[in-house]
Amino acid sequence: MGRDVVRSSCVRFLIRRRRVSSRAGRPDPAARELARQIRALPAAQYEFAVFGGRTVRRVWRPKQALRAVGWLRHRNGRGGHVCVRPATTACVLLDGLTADVLASIRADGLAPAAVVEAAPGAFQAWFRLGREVGPRVAVCAAQVLAARYGAAPAAGGRPGRAAGCRDRSAELRGAGGRGPPVVGAAARGRVTPTPDARGAAAEARLAGREAGRAAARAKGKAGGNARPADPGASAAKEIARAAERHGAATDWGRAFAAAARRMALAGFDEANVAAALGACADVRARKGEGAEGYAERMAAWACAGARRRPR
Repeated sequence: MGRDVVRSSCVRFLIRRRRVSSRAGRPDPAARELARQIRALPAAQYEFAVFGGRTVRRVWRPKQALRAVGWLRHRNGRGGHVCVRPATTACVLLDGLTADVLASIRADGLAPAAVVEAAPGAFQAWFRLGREVGPRVAVCAAQVLAARYGAAPAAGGRPGRAAGCRDRSAELRGAGGRGPPVVGAAARGRVTPTPDARGAAAEARLAGREAGRAAARAKGKAGGNARPADPGASAAKEIARAAERHGAATDWGRAFAAAARRMALAGFDEANVAAALGACADVRARKGEGAEGYAERMAAWACAGARRRPR
């Protein structure tokens, strides 16, 4: 009886080992799809996020990401949405594309570096700008492309779907509850052609400048950059703030200079700055009869510095 148990256990172990060894040589489809997506979007690191329940985020190098495919599939199997984005501003993402929109994009000469079918008939396209750019320029470039083709730019560095996993949305799950696979439809890693890239970059720069100017105007209207109505009150407030911060160790010369410079940068002329400093009680208490002359010299210095400052 004991020998039969041992023999059957050994047989089961050998069969299981043979199955495992036969699977070990097979390429993992999920790893292959993810490797294609990573090669098409070169970066030093990649940001992975698993949404659904408790959000988990990881930052891995390419080889680390490929070694973690098993963990990603495990989290995906438990209902998590696996997303990824290269940790670089040289790649921008457009979401909500259809096959017709992709065809029109290619017809215009633009070449997406990677296209992922996130859901049946719904595509995401990654575009490579060719070099690192500022975050605001990358956002503006994505907005320009999205406005041109009626897509949705991925705002705030939002990642896209990771190829090789499954869409775990409840409305897309089949009878088995698995959901459709996220397929890498194309991953050629091409950089956007030079003429269109230059045009998109120029439009992005212009859009960024206009956005910055509009924000500055809105802030000025709201009172964020509004010039104080009373220069004397501004000087007294600046000096009182310095005295409160440093107490007995206050360097009054530096406090007076800071107040004068603040008024000059706010747009007051030399006469107003000198009058405000000369009327300040702290200046009169420490400079005595020479307060007016001191205020005039300090105003001339502050206004000269404000004129030399680049706009």
